[in-house]
Amino acid sequence: MLKFVILVSLFFTIPTTPQSILLENPSFEGQPQDATTPTGWDACGKYSTPDLLPGYWGVKATPAHGKSFVGLIVREDNTWEYLGQTLQQSLEPKKCYEFSLSLAKAIGYSGYSKAARIRIWGSNSKCSKGELLGETGAVDHAVWKKYDFILSPKKAVKYLVIEAYYTTETPYKGNILIDNCSSLKLCARA
Repeated sequence: MLKFVILVSLFFTIPTTPQSILLENPSFEGQPQDATTPTGWDACGKYSTPDLLPGYWGVKATPAHGKSFVGLIVREDNTWEYLGQTLQQSLEPKKCYEFSLSLAKAIGYSGYSKAARIRIWGSNSKCSKGELLGETGAVDHAVWKKYDFILSPKKAVKYLVIEAYYTTETPYKGNILIDNCSSLKLCARA
């Protein structure tokens, strides 16, 4: 009996760290429509909002997961779209987190036809881009592909931003589709 009491006492005194941080609405589910931010996410780009797809702007792609996905564009006038979310728990500095999402490029998106890339930012305020945590190269495929990231913030991160961005220094009209975000899991080596 004494061994049992000691084991139970040890269990309740060992600090525990959650192994993953869940995102709200990670697959961007909602009623598709243009200029609409999915529930749980904030529209962050100047002068525009993401699109909840398919069905608008000539985008007919099938979702990677669920019934809808989000589309972001980059423009010739040096503006682009991004969205973000307040995390349920901060990412801790100098810890490693695994994160993934599915990406594709729409063949038709009302003339926004060039490939874009994704940049992932972390900060402590809504829509702020404090620290670049990860990025892709050009996403130039129409078939959904899973992209894996290792995020290791230097400072605590309470807010996560997913941003469409150019692949060249000269602005152009492009698009990127996003679906099926994972939770943020502590790396196995953490």
